[in-house]
Order: sequence, then C-alpha cells, then structure tokens
Amino acid sequence: MIKNGHNFIKISKLTWFCLCSLLISFFSYLYFLNLAVIAVAERTDLSVMRSEIKSEIAILETEYIESRYMMANHIVDSQENEIVSDKIFVFRNRSDSLAMYK
Repeated sequence: MIKNGHNFIKISKLTWFCLCSLLISFFSYLYFLNLAVIAVAERTDLSVMRSEIKSEIAILETEYIESRYMMANHIVDSQENEIVSDKIFVFRNRSDSLAMYK
C-alpha cells in the first residue's frame, strides 16, 4: 500500500510538470504571435512612410528642376545674349565666359 502512495505522488508531480509546461507553451505562443502581429503592423507603417517620402522627394526634385529652369531663363534674359535663328542655342557676344574658345 505504501508503494501505491509513492506511485501516486510521482504521477502527481508528472501531471503538474505537464500542466505547467502546457501553460508556459500556451503563453509563449500568444506572446510570439503578438510579436508577429506587431512586426507586420510596423512593416506596413514603414512602407507607407517610405511611399510618402518618395513622393515628397519627387515633388522636391520637380521644384528644383523648375527653379533651375526659371533661373536659367532669368540669367539669359538679364545678360546680353542673342538667340541664333538657325539653332536652338543661345549665343553670347561677350568674351568673359569661363570656356576657353577661340
């Protein structure tokens, strides 16, 4: 009869160990599942931010090209330049240009 009581205690310890292992596994699963959901949400936020930044860069590039064009037109209008009729280029009459053409 003592042996049966001893076996009962061993089974009870094994049962508690299995129960605790099951609970730890369940809560670990919930924790890592939550981490996966958070990672997906952060990745979605980052992709939205990346697309917003790309569109902002495109707008800035457009404004830069537009301002360069406006400055080029202003420089051409303010200096003594003539438009050559048979070419699209602008011809400069002054000799103080940076290029060394003869």
